Amino acid sequence: MKKKVINYLMSCITKEKKYDKDKLEQIQYGLEGLYTIITKSIGIIILAIILNFFKELIYFLLLYIPLRSVGFGTHAKSNLQCWIYSIILIVGLPYLFHYLDLSKSLIIIIWTICFINYFIFCPADTEKRPMISNKRKLKFKIAIFIISFVYLILLMNFNYIYKFVLPAMILEMILTNPIGYIIMGQKVRFRLNYINLSKIRMEVK
Repeated sequence: MKKKVINYLMSCITKEKKYDKDKLEQIQYGLEGLYTIITKSIGIIILAIILNFFKELIYFLLLYIPLRSVGFGTHAKSNLQCWIYSIILIVGLPYLFHYLDLSKSLIIIIWTICFINYFIFCPADTEKRPMISNKRKLKFKIAIFIISFVYLILLMNFNYIYKFVLPAMILEMILTNPIGYIIMGQKVRFRLNYINLSKIRMEVK
C-alpha cells in the first residue's frame, strides 16, 4: 500500500516538473516520512479511542513534543519497528501510568533520573543530526533544562499531572540514551554532551 501511494504521488509530481536524481530522492524520502507520520498517527488515534484513552493521549503528546523538539532522539530502523515501538511507548507507556498511584518522593526520583539523562545525552547526537556546533548544542540543552524545570513545577503543584509528565519524560529519556539506540537497532553515536564554553565564544567571534 505504501509503495503504491508513494509511486502515485511521485508520478503526479514528475508530471508537472523535471527533477534531477538527487532531488527526486529527497522528495521521495520526504513523502515516505509524511506517509509514515500520517498512517501511524491515524493508527495510534484509533487505538487510543478503542482504549477510551484519546484525551489522555493528547495531554501526553502535548507534554512530549516540547521535549522531543529540543532533545531530539533516535528513530526506529524500519517501518515495522516504528509501529511496534509507537504502540508500546506512545500508547502503552502513558496508558500504564494512568493506572499507577505514585508518591511525591517517587515522582521526584523519576524526574531526577530523566533530568540526569538529559544533562548527559541531550541534545541527542544521531547520524542524521550530528551535534557538532557547541553553540547550537548549548541552546538545545538550556531549552530542555527549562522545559524540565517547568514540568517539575507542574509536578509539585498538580497531583494528577504526573500521569502525563512522567511518561513523556521517560520516553524522551529512552530515545536519547545509548540503550534506546541499541533497542532501535541504530548506531550509537555517544559522547559526553558537555558544553565547551571557550569554543562557543570563539564561534561567536
